[in-house]
Amino acid sequence: MTTQSPAHPLPGAPFLVRVLSKRGIFYGWAIVFASFIVTFCEMPTFNPVLTLFLLPMTQEFGWTRTEFSGVVVVSTFAAAIVAPFGGALVDRVGPRVSLVVGSALLGGAIFALAITPNLIWFYVFYAVARIAANGGTGIATTVVVSNWFTRKRALAFGIIASAWRLGSWVLPLGLAALITGQGWRVGWGFLGVMILLLAVPAPALLTIRRPQDVGLTPLEDGPSTVSVSASPERPWTLGEAVRTTSLWFVALGGFCAWFTAASFNLHLAPYLLDKGFTPDIAVGTLAGMGFVSMVATIGMGLIADRIGVRPTYMLAFACAAIGAALILWLAAPWMLLGFALFYGVAFGGYVTLQQSVWADYFGRGSLGAIRGVTMPVQLMGNALGPFAAALAFDLTGSYALPFTAFVVVSLLGIVALALARKPRRRA
Repeated sequence: MTTQSPAHPLPGAPFLVRVLSKRGIFYGWAIVFASFIVTFCEMPTFNPVLTLFLLPMTQEFGWTRTEFSGVVVVSTFAAAIVAPFGGALVDRVGPRVSLVVGSALLGGAIFALAITPNLIWFYVFYAVARIAANGGTGIATTVVVSNWFTRKRALAFGIIASAWRLGSWVLPLGLAALITGQGWRVGWGFLGVMILLLAVPAPALLTIRRPQDVGLTPLEDGPSTVSVSASPERPWTLGEAVRTTSLWFVALGGFCAWFTAASFNLHLAPYLLDKGFTPDIAVGTLAGMGFVSMVATIGMGLIADRIGVRPTYMLAFACAAIGAALILWLAAPWMLLGFALFYGVAFGGYVTLQQSVWADYFGRGSLGAIRGVTMPVQLMGNALGPFAAALAFDLTGSYALPFTAFVVVSLLGIVALALARKPRRRA
């Protein structure tokens, strides 16, 4: 039984497709590479990068932490509104156009943050960036990789997700020095240029919508001659999917994951500084968590391919609960190491499994539309968690209440996934 596409693409296939196929290399890995580059460049819209700008921007403009964190709420709500339309658009125009246009919009918006004059424009520029990433490129990478992979899909998503973790490890270290030496405006400008130089050319040159377009088949266990109707991956329509409880329990899991993850990414460094730790330790903890999660994205993908996405996802939530408890009851430096280890594993698992689970449950036919409809639920967690933590801090002067909630929400994620059994059609 074949494990990859035939080495005979169509005569008119792109040059790189023909070269790789001739050498026995599945072109889907080139798709993974392009998606890896785009995913890495989405990092400026995530809180491990945003948190580095919290203190310098609030100090210069006199904003409160709630006002600064409000940008996450506004931008995430904006992305949630656009995501259903973005998902349907990806299905219509294809992932290549979505990736190129989305990356260009993302790079331009991040670069514009360097000229932020006040809080309103900060919200506007960052909202555009979040829309481009969450409502465009993020959905497009899920669709295109699912089109190319059946077997080893979780591994492919794990490799792509490791780009986020690589970014959360590498970018904070370099950006912290750049912001300290040159200022926060130079930091945003650098990120914008990086995105435009990397994330636009890669998908433009490498992305192909589906292997059938160039005479290949997805990476799978068996030959591709099985009819669609007989295939175990016969895709669900959007209408069928939204009527299953599994879809909404998986979406609830995404809400729980990002309610805590986004909050830690934004508030961990200020929390540690308030606890009396040095800036180097705060940044080092973030970087350590990023390094662990980078390794875990691939490791959790391998585990999911072996034992299934759902139990692996539940394992990630268990690690998150342990990590959140360690940071809540922080009493010794070793507990920082424990947090970086356990929450790094959870964080790496989240970004891998949240992409893989949708194709695993509902197939590839309407994947863009399904992700577009469910993305707002995930984004609500991304928005509400950091904002609630900031509001609680401003009201109480402490992170004790929100950090306790993060332990509870992580446990709720385990319950949600336990109830999210893989859906089956009625005979």
